[in-house]
Amino acid sequence: MYEIIYIDEENIYFNTGYNQKILNRKNYQRKYPLESLKFVYPWIFLEPRYITSKTERKNYLSRVHFDFDGERKYDSWGACISIEEAGKVVERINSFLEKQKEK
Repeated sequence: MYEIIYIDEENIYFNTGYNQKILNRKNYQRKYPLESLKFVYPWIFLEPRYITSKTERKNYLSRVHFDFDGERKYDSWGACISIEEAGKVVERINSFLEKQKEK
């Protein structure tokens, strides 16, 4: 699966598809106004179920979650990334949004 987040001065766009060629098509795009963004946070979305008692390491699958107020909308990005990677993405997004506010 391919996922792209695009943020401009007014909106956040989420594009998702199983084929890289269709990612830029408008009908695969979800758009939210940037002013309605309430929270951006990394969170585990699928905790593994262990069949045996022996585990080598905990590898939780995480996503970056976006909460939008107004109509109480929600979206997420980042299929099968680690919580550390999700945290780095959140830091970059928050840094970008702070720079946009300063302009």
